[in-house]
This record gives sequence, C-alpha cells and structure tokens, in this order.
Amino acid sequence: MSKYSDLRSNPVKNTITGSPVKVLVSFVSVMCDNKSQMVFDIDKSGYKLSTCGNAFSNWNTDCSKEDVVWEAESGNWDDVIKMLNSGTSAIESIRVR
Repeated sequence: MSKYSDLRSNPVKNTITGSPVKVLVSFVSVMCDNKSQMVFDIDKSGYKLSTCGNAFSNWNTDCSKEDVVWEAESGNWDDVIKMLNSGTSAIESIRVR
C-alpha cells in the first residue's frame, strides 16, 4: 500500500490552535508518492500562503487559494485541513510555530 493510501485511510489530525506565526504543511501526492509543501506565514496584513514554487492548482483541491487563506485567517484550521485534503495530495504532517 502506498503512503498516499495510508494517509487517506488515516488522515493527519489538526494540531493547530490560535493564530500561529508559521504553519508548514507537507503533502504526499497520489502520483508516485511525490512530496510537496505549503507554508502559511503571517504578517501585518494577514496570512500569506506559499506553495514553494508549485502552482496551487497542482493540488487539484475543491477550493481556491484565497478560500484557504480566508479560513486560516478566521482560525478555522479544521476547515483548512479538509480543504487542502480535498485534492490529489494528502497531508503527511503539519508543523506549527
């Protein structure tokens, strides 16, 4: 069984509370278990979401990048995780600072 299939069967739990300064989300893709990351950084105007050189559309989620950022800014991290897990990659880990 692939790592992607394992993560779909047993998704990562939300460990994010409040308004963290930085959130690093690591993914495993359905395509040969390729790995990728997204980083949420906060500044004066709110969260910025970096897809680390990839297009957000590569994740094939059911939502837009702006929708994800709005939910993060509202502190709805459970929804952010659901949104990010809706595509062709599964969240492998979440690191918070």
